[in-house]
Amino acid sequence: MPLWALYPLDLEERMEIAVGVQTLEEGGTPGLGLEPLPGGLVAETVHIGPCAQLPLACNALFAAIHERGLRPHAPVRDACPVGSAEARQEELMTRLIIPVQESMA
Repeated sequence: MPLWALYPLDLEERMEIAVGVQTLEEGGTPGLGLEPLPGGLVAETVHIGPCAQLPLACNALFAAIHERGLRPHAPVRDACPVGSAEARQEELMTRLIIPVQESMA
């Protein structure tokens, strides 16, 4: 089960970063907050390679979103199905997901 990181669109702003996991439980765990993520249209890509190159994949995804006349929305999500301890840096895989809306032009 992948571990998700959730963060805002503008990384220059002060932010809270959340970490999430997919769960089937409704009640949650004492001491942990449960906040469902909204569904809807998303843009997605998979980056394979070192984490240091992840900003390049993120920038390319944002460019593709804007080229299609869509608007990105937070929270941006990324997940690594295979942990960094389990794979070589050049084989790391990160799934980037950005919620989008059609632009009201």
